[in-house]
Amino acid sequence: YNNIICINNKEIINNVKKSIELLKQNVIDYEFRTTLVNEFHNEKNIDEIGKLLKGSKKIYLQKFVNREGCITQGLNEVEIKKALEFKCILEKDVSNVNLRGY
Repeated sequence: YNNIICINNKEIINNVKKSIELLKQNVIDYEFRTTLVNEFHNEKNIDEIGKLLKGSKKIYLQKFVNREGCITQGLNEVEIKKALEFKCILEKDVSNVNLRGY
């Protein structure tokens, strides 16, 4: 997560984790989303996301679309086959995993 958002501040990361825990209490409706970028995502960090979100009710894996204005050029989408593999990994920890944009 730190590498993707380019922030290495433990206080910010801890606040993100606290927010996740609050949402998991199901006081309000929520969904988690991750835009899959081939250069950033692999089986290991998808599994880490699953562990972080363990017990959550839903997450959407979104297809990355490289558009003009992206902060970084040269990024690529994750192919559907790999996205489905990531979905299976997350289903160990999150009850409702869906693909969006595929």
